[in-house]
Amino acid sequence: MGKISILWDIASDQGTLAAAGSDPAEWVESGGLSVQNLRTDDVQAFARYLDIGSSTARLVVDMGRPRPVSGFAIINHNAATTGIWQPGLSNNADLSSPLYLPDALPFWEPTVVWGSVPFGAFPFDLVDKDTFPGVPIAYHLASETHFPRYLWVDIEDPDNEAGYWQGARLLAGQAYTPPWNFSYGASVRPVDPSEVRRTRGGRRMVRRLPKYRQWRITLEHQTEEAAIGVYHDLMWRLGKSGDMLLVWDPDKDAALRNRLTLYCALVDTTEITLTSHNRWSWSFDVEEII
Repeated sequence: MGKISILWDIASDQGTLAAAGSDPAEWVESGGLSVQNLRTDDVQAFARYLDIGSSTARLVVDMGRPRPVSGFAIINHNAATTGIWQPGLSNNADLSSPLYLPDALPFWEPTVVWGSVPFGAFPFDLVDKDTFPGVPIAYHLASETHFPRYLWVDIEDPDNEAGYWQGARLLAGQAYTPPWNFSYGASVRPVDPSEVRRTRGGRRMVRRLPKYRQWRITLEHQTEEAAIGVYHDLMWRLGKSGDMLLVWDPDKDAALRNRLTLYCALVDTTEITLTSHNRWSWSFDVEEII
């Protein structure tokens, strides 16, 4: 089992974010569809690239100085199951001599948990968009941390039925791994805030509201460096308004990992407790951003 990954120090939010690609003019800058929406936590506010059927969309971030990056994510995209994306890192303005350039990545990995439905009752590519909980998240974790000044993302999605590609949030930064993984008792909870009442005649009435998820995590036996240098700073900088991405176990099979990946915010700030000599504990709740 891998340790939880916490992507909270978002390097790609620093410096400047620019539209690029084989036809930069295809990025929409009007009607509330600017690329700058990729820097807000409003997952219903999109950046849109129009001619995705015949050209490649590119986003470029000049982070101002070299910053640590190991995790990448695009939140709430509309890519087809054949769409691909490729992040890259460089210290050169022309993006030459990449520090990191993985192979192109699929926007959609399998979403059907093997064994959860009868054989033949799921799509052959194992991607079932209709039953997937939450917003689509494309995620990639590098094997080590790099220190680039420039980040770029290339997007190819020629089979997109909408004729355009759009996404709501770009995240790139150091995906933090705690020295000790979370304790048993960690929980995942689907939350339905719908309001239920009954009429005087007994009829059940439901005012349906969008569902979201909550996680409860306890990190025990943590070092002082982790407790004060990371968890304290995370709460101080993010508070209840800042966003982050949690991946329960990056080593899990794709279908489980995708369902245990949460774009979220802290429900509240909490105590970091000294439990023994040079050992600390931190328990926190997060709720999904929808």
